[in-house]
Amino acid sequence: MGIYAVYPEEMYFDKIHQLIYKIKLDGPSLYQSELIAVAKSLAKLYHVSQVLFACTEFHLVYQSMCSNFMVDNEIFILDGLSVAADFIVKEHLDNS
Repeated sequence: MGIYAVYPEEMYFDKIHQLIYKIKLDGPSLYQSELIAVAKSLAKLYHVSQVLFACTEFHLVYQSMCSNFMVDNEIFILDGLSVAADFIVKEHLDNS
């Protein structure tokens, strides 16, 4: 099993960015279920068990969503920039 990065189809790319901007303006509570539905659709489309929204704008949205959370044992939302930062620290700074 490996880790692969996939750039979503244009429809999903646009939908994700629209949701991010709505959440930035109105807060996460109005759009959390819609974001989860998009993540589930992407997982099904690409036959994967995990989806990571790794755009820098999502980092800002994530901050307003409080913390990592799991929804109905299928979708786990986390902050992609924090994951990348933790990896860099672990691999490059802890080993020096």
